[in-house]
Amino acid sequence: MRPYLDAWLDAPDVAPAIHFGEFLVANAMQAAAGMPLTNPWLRERHDQDTQVRHWLVGVTARFVPRLEAAFLDTSDEQTLDGSLM
Repeated sequence: MRPYLDAWLDAPDVAPAIHFGEFLVANAMQAAAGMPLTNPWLRERHDQDTQVRHWLVGVTARFVPRLEAAFLDTSDEQTLDGSLM
């Protein structure tokens, strides 16, 4: 799963950054505690859930500046209003 997750992290547009932020908000506590993530696709896929949890914990600090830049560079109020809810 790591190549797909890394591609998500490396995608240059605002939408992937906002989606990552939403995923992080929804799953940060579970990932840090080693609990299953909230994503229903992963519910019955324990190996993939573990891979995503480890990846999420490892890349979050690296991704935060990009997430901040996405918000600062975006002038689309609709995009910003609908994100991280």
